[in-house]
Amino acid sequence: MTDSTTPPPPPLPSVLSLNQRVRDSDGFLGTILYLGPVASSKSLTEQYAGIEWDDDTRGKHDGSVICKRTNALVRHFKCKSDSGNAGSFMKPAKIDTGVDLATTLQSRYVKQSAPLLAPDDKFAGCFAQTKKGGGKQIEFLGERKIRSYQQVEELEKVAVRGEGVCGVGDVTVSSPRDARLLR
Repeated sequence: MTDSTTPPPPPLPSVLSLNQRVRDSDGFLGTILYLGPVASSKSLTEQYAGIEWDDDTRGKHDGSVICKRTNALVRHFKCKSDSGNAGSFMKPAKIDTGVDLATTLQSRYVKQSAPLLAPDDKFAGCFAQTKKGGGKQIEFLGERKIRSYQQVEELEKVAVRGEGVCGVGDVTVSSPRDARLLR
């Protein structure tokens, strides 16, 4: 796709790979089927990811575009969907590749020693408006007890829905059963 006068495209970020699952800023999920320059772009040095969306109405094409230089149809990838609109090209910077489970757990479950959000069982400066127009301070009772159940080392169940978990990461397992669950 490049000629002797066109410089080679810069390399794509190493975090992207073919068949990788990704999502966009609106939370739509898809699979990368192509990585490289696109014939319909203004510059052949720009890199794109060709994505087939799980929602086959999300995209704009089926993986093929009209070349700006030759007006010929160029197929960069083929969508499995027959809708004709399941594919898109996105700049790598706009793609969310997810986060590993270890990072998600560390951000979602705080350490017992972390500062309390409501040290006196009340959120500082947070009030709910009452029926009579007054303000009632918002309370958070049992913060220490809740934290005792949320220690990563002691967890038996976790909730990570919507967190974009894409792999395990550096998770310490304490038993062969735990290791099987992470595969």
